[in-house]
Amino acid sequence: LFQPNENLKIMPSFYYQRIFQNDAQAYTEYVSDPDSGRFVNNSNAASPFEATYKLPALNVTYDFGSVSLTGNVSYFDQDNEINRDYGDFLATLLGGVVTPETGISGPFGDALDYYNQTFFVHSQKAWTGELRLASQDSGRFNWLVGGFYQHAKQTEAQYLPEVSAESFDNFVQAFLGIPASVAFGGV
Repeated sequence: LFQPNENLKIMPSFYYQRIFQNDAQAYTEYVSDPDSGRFVNNSNAASPFEATYKLPALNVTYDFGSVSLTGNVSYFDQDNEINRDYGDFLATLLGGVVTPETGISGPFGDALDYYNQTFFVHSQKAWTGELRLASQDSGRFNWLVGGFYQHAKQTEAQYLPEVSAESFDNFVQAFLGIPASVAFGGV
């Protein structure tokens, strides 16, 4: 708190947080043993996560005696980057088995090198402001008048890097028993 005189109070603040995880906090139940403390993530690729949050704010109050004027302003800035491997999800959805030891196994064979990594980028920026005038009388009637403003922008992007044709073909053959070119009409 900064108080240049008895009527003026200025309170700046800043919140910052950075999170980094080397891999997803998920585990695959059928290859893990939580009772013995063994948690296994069976993805073929790592799923790191990084997030940064910043929130500077300023609160200024001036006491005029019978009324006070308060102004608040803040700016929220958030950026996230997330990698996710959906290869094991797709394989499980199609009835396959995925284990760290054997990789992806389908009813017609294995697709050991297949992964389907997706990259998400999320950004959020928001200005928020408030100005209010309030009575400070000890009488029966008190009043408050003010205004609030917010301007926010949020973006989300998802990138799907191309998986090699050979890896995808192995995956399709493991689950459908036919090459990808036959399953998808000449793809």
